[in-house]
Amino acid sequence: MLALIGKHNRLFLRKREQRNVFLNLLRYAAPYWHVYVALGLTVLASIANDLLLATFLMRLTDAAVAGDLSEVRRVIGLGVGLVALLALVSFAYPYLNVIATNAIQRDLRRDLFSHILRLPTRDYVAMHSGDLVSRLTNDVGGIGNAIGHNLVLILRHLIAALAAFVYLVKINWQMALLCSLVGPITLLVGRIFGQAMRRNNDSLHKILARVNAFLHDTFSGYVVVRAFALEGRFIQRYEQNTSQILTYEKRQAKLQGSLDATANVVALGTFHPHQRPWRGLRR
Repeated sequence: MLALIGKHNRLFLRKREQRNVFLNLLRYAAPYWHVYVALGLTVLASIANDLLLATFLMRLTDAAVAGDLSEVRRVIGLGVGLVALLALVSFAYPYLNVIATNAIQRDLRRDLFSHILRLPTRDYVAMHSGDLVSRLTNDVGGIGNAIGHNLVLILRHLIAALAAFVYLVKINWQMALLCSLVGPITLLVGRIFGQAMRRNNDSLHKILARVNAFLHDTFSGYVVVRAFALEGRFIQRYEQNTSQILTYEKRQAKLQGSLDATANVVALGTFHPHQRPWRGLRR
């Protein structure tokens, strides 16, 4: 019983620490609130454009079938506006996303570099320079994406799913209810694969830190390597390290592909066994 309580407390403290870390990281996004506001407006415009495109195609098809040329002209005017909006959103979204993400990464690298230089000598010498370089490059890049690009992408998908659900309710509420069943299943699949991908990514970052340390030692000791003819051994070791990196990258690609395939199968599987709502529409 005491062991279970201890395990529960450790899990609670770990989740609390993760929440505190995330809240501290949000401080880096606060100075760029205006960029995030612009990103939010861009996301809303993109979602509206997708929904209006469905309406455009529906109205254009109905007008063409009915032979109503005046309606076709009006709908084509709407289509031109949608194309212009699509072009604007396609430029603004990646541009603003890069500004927000890279600015956060820059601030993180600046503060981390300042912190490293102010460390006590005892703590500084306990870490390898290659590990420090890996933290300033790979780790900061991952953290910046987590509170930049990835955060915006998650919010975009959530808003798009809600808007699509409301739009589908107006068309056919039975099909909307059916599609809502996909959400919990997709979240469960994402959680299962996400944990495996996170563990694999952690291992990959550790190997990258080790490789950076090895490269630093090799280049700084170049004269020694040549003097004792150690080129072959160092090349072999570097090849082994890069092969390990490739192995973990392949595993990450397999997990990502499996996640995408499973999500697509779950989404398409909901439409196959349930055809009654569409039968009512055909009548």
